[in-house]
Amino acid sequence: MHKESVSAQTLQHQLEAVANWIGSCIAISNITLPNLVIVRTDDAPLLDSLMLARKIPGSWVVQIRDAGHGLMYQYPSEFNRAILTFLEDNHEHK
Repeated sequence: MHKESVSAQTLQHQLEAVANWIGSCIAISNITLPNLVIVRTDDAPLLDSLMLARKIPGSWVVQIRDAGHGLMYQYPSEFNRAILTFLEDNHEHK
């Protein structure tokens, strides 16, 4: 398994974002463009990710096995492939 590498500054920004978050469940229904939800297989319950994607038309859920919270650094090829495939698919359906 790869070790993740995230700077202290990035972690601080994430902590501040969580501390100031007031929730977004109501606002999710206002999102009209497809979204890509990328999660690790042992992250929050898969049902939460699926529920989020279902509320946004055309959205995808991609799970990356054995990834940590820094999955974009741990598995850049898989992460980038998911993004490129999502973007290509949505570009073709415009």
